[in-house]
Amino acid sequence: MLARNYLQNWVEEIKEGQRRRAERGQYPGLPRFGYRVRSGRIEIHPGQAKIVKAVFALAAAGQTDLAELQIAIAQTFGRRITRKTLRRILTSIFYIGSFSWGGRVYTGSHRHLIDHDTFDGVQRLLGSNKNLEEGTTSES
Repeated sequence: MLARNYLQNWVEEIKEGQRRRAERGQYPGLPRFGYRVRSGRIEIHPGQAKIVKAVFALAAAGQTDLAELQIAIAQTFGRRITRKTLRRILTSIFYIGSFSWGGRVYTGSHRHLIDHDTFDGVQRLLGSNKNLEEGTTSES
């Protein structure tokens, strides 16, 4: 019983700390692809950021099929990105400088990689692409 109370208190303290970090604009989890943590701060990862920008550029140009994006990125960068990661990249507000935590949206202290207009345009294109819907792509 004592151990259970200790564990519950510990979990609550962690959740409270994460909430306080989020309110300060500090993402309380691991950063998304395209970013890294250095000296306790989230910063842009130069190599991965190029891939993220290319994914958004291709999607903004109308290439929203995940399989086609996967091939294009592999050919251009020599790196295989899973379809699941591509879907997360294309739909995450983290890339416009915001994040969702605990059911709320926060403005992050990290630099954005993608401007709002590009992100919004890609979201409109994705809305009409059946291949990006949850469960319709392979998790390879």
